[in-house]
Amino acid sequence: MRPSLLLAAALLVGSVTPIRHIDATPVAATSYRPAYHHTVPDYWMNDPQRPIYLDGQFHYYYLYNNDYPRTNHTAWRRTTTTDLVRFTDRGVAVPKDTTVNGSIWSGSAVVDTNNTAGFGRNAVVVLATQAHAANNNAQAQFLWYSTDRGATFRPYSAAPVIPNPGRVDSRDPKTIWDGDRNRWVTVLAENDRLSFYTSTNLKTWQRAGEWAMPGLGVLECPDLFKMVADDGTTKWVLGASANGKHIGQPNTYAYWTGTFTGTGFQQDGTHQWLDYGWDWYAAVTWENPANPLGSRYAIGWMNNWDYAGNTPTWANDGFNGTNSIVREIKLKRQSDGGYSLVSQPVNGLGNIVASTTSLGTVQVNGIVPLSYAGKRTS
Repeated sequence: MRPSLLLAAALLVGSVTPIRHIDATPVAATSYRPAYHHTVPDYWMNDPQRPIYLDGQFHYYYLYNNDYPRTNHTAWRRTTTTDLVRFTDRGVAVPKDTTVNGSIWSGSAVVDTNNTAGFGRNAVVVLATQAHAANNNAQAQFLWYSTDRGATFRPYSAAPVIPNPGRVDSRDPKTIWDGDRNRWVTVLAENDRLSFYTSTNLKTWQRAGEWAMPGLGVLECPDLFKMVADDGTTKWVLGASANGKHIGQPNTYAYWTGTFTGTGFQQDGTHQWLDYGWDWYAAVTWENPANPLGSRYAIGWMNNWDYAGNTPTWANDGFNGTNSIVREIKLKRQSDGGYSLVSQPVNGLGNIVASTTSLGTVQVNGIVPLSYAGKRTS
């Protein structure tokens, strides 16, 4: 027996709150593995890597360690999905410990549509952090490439394409195509600042500038994208997993709206949080291919480094790694003239809803327990 799975709409002041019952294949009564979240098949998973869209599928990569807890060495494992609800495991794509630089850490994949790197049209190219063995294991950015549609990757070189610039923290490259300037841009996390690098071929990079944001701890897993808001205004969004714990705020995905200048970022105001819960770390967003500027998707690691190893699934089920459900995000103008990202569960979840229960109008100011208890299924 296990509780049925529930999907609750976001609670807003004065909102009507439906509860949607999710049909799911029952699992063993002793299992903690969720039925409609993406989970690692075994051992360990942490940071999501931004998915790419290719051949009618989303290819989602994540950090995977099949030696957990003996080592902390990670590879990139791949899963595919067409509806962002049901995922098919495809095994390890970017292997660990096959070069002198060892583990593969966070980064991002891109589809090189115009063959700028020379690996072939639509080659999948990954920029990821590794410990540079020839430079005292300093964090640096290395290139891997795939000519089989993102299934397997080969290293371009044992030397980094973006060497360490003399920073202790230099990691988590997020690479995008900057169509306004006809070049690639990579954002790197460097402690309390994010740096920007540019390239025309994904192999040779130049440092363009940086953006500092002290007060939110060590920034990780940066994000950069352009969106069109509901009022037609175009904005750039800069995001990162940030630590607001010391100021009574979350340790999750913070973002700023503003303007990307090509060498830096001019934010409109202070940071906002895409999710206020603690179990939404190292999150990534990616464009909706049907509406690239008006809609994006997002997924986060349902864990936190403050208690990453303390999960019941490891002892009980032999895995430690669960992701949030995928959400769709849009940019909305607020009544004060500012802009905020708003989100809701991805539409594909509606295809497995069995029934809906309305709780009527729920006034929320802080925490309000819902007057509803889930049913149990066998």
